[in-house]
Formats: sequence, structure tokens, C-alpha cells
Amino acid sequence: MEAIQMGAISMLPMVGDIIVSAFTFVTLISWINSTTVWFGDRLGVHNLTIEVMASYVLYPVAYIMGIHPDDCRAVGMLMGYRIFTANFVAFLKMAELKGNKAAYDGYMLATNFTGGVEYTRDDVILSGLNVTLKNGFIRYERSEAIITYSLCGFSSVLAVAMTLGIMHSLVPNRRHWISTIAVPALVAGNVANCMTGCFAGIFF
Repeated sequence: MEAIQMGAISMLPMVGDIIVSAFTFVTLISWINSTTVWFGDRLGVHNLTIEVMASYVLYPVAYIMGIHPDDCRAVGMLMGYRIFTANFVAFLKMAELKGNKAAYDGYMLATNFTGGVEYTRDDVILSGLNVTLKNGFIRYERSEAIITYSLCGFSSVLAVAMTLGIMHSLVPNRRHWISTIAVPALVAGNVANCMTGCFAGIFF
């Protein structure tokens, strides 16, 4: 009982650091998104979030990985979710895109490929059903395979924030050094994830 009690007490600072770091980071991302959306509305750009900006910034990266140009923006958006939040959030968004693809295919089959479709920026509108597929969908299976493997990594800013909280509790004397290598480690991890996607594209 003493070992259990002492172990639990010794973990309190670490758990506190993780919770505070995660909460602070999520709050920061929410504030940045709210700020960019506010500025975007005044500039005539709707829903200008970090994810939307990532879809443009990471477009070349997706293209280099072997993603079809029609899917590069959607894949860039998913990579933005993984980098700035977490991979499970990106997988949830990818599931939404897969659901949109299933709805689109079902609509086209039901209308014998004659149903009206409108494209408004990132969304796809199925005119016959008056349904809007938010953020569209990934068109090609190869693109889907590449991004699926690429998302299987934990190199996100949220993971870095939580790891810093843990390491600062375990080795407080090395706090400055750990903070210094955090960004290079994040970049290296994302490069590794992209390379995994590239190999998936080779063998698809």
C-alpha cells in the first residue's frame, strides 16, 4: 500500500503538467482559429482556419508524396490536422471524407451518373438531393492509401507539448535542452511519416 501511495503521489506533478500542457495547447489552437476566421471574414475569405491554410501550404508535400493533384488539398488538410492536433483527429476527419465519397458514389449510381453536382471551394453539393458534402472527399484509392499510412504517426504539436510536460517533470535540469530539440524532433518525425506514405505509394 505504501508503494502504491508513493507511486501515485510521485506521478501527480507529471499528470498535472500533461493536463495543463494539453489544455493550453488546445486553447491556443482554438484562439488562433477564431482569430484567423475573424480576419478572414473581413477580407472576404470564409472559414480561414489553420487546417485550411495547411491544405495550401502542404499541397506541394502531398504532391511529392505521390498524391493525385485533385486530392492534394484534402490530403494537405488531413496532414494539417495531424500536425497541429493529433493523428486520431486526422483519422476522424478522414472517416468523414470517406463517408462523403460513399454518399457521392451512391448518388451517382442512383442517378445513373447524370445527377447534378456543384463544387463550391472545398465543398461538393449534390443538387438532386440538396446535400452538401463538407470538405468534399478523396477521389482516388491510391491517395487514400498513401495518406492512411502517412497519418500513422504521433509527430504532432500536441504530442510535443505533452512530452515536454512529462520530460520537464522527470528531468527539470535539462528543460532548456529538451525545449531546444523539440522543433527539430517534430520536423524529423513528420518527414518520417511522409516517407512511410511514399513507400505505401510505391507498393500500392
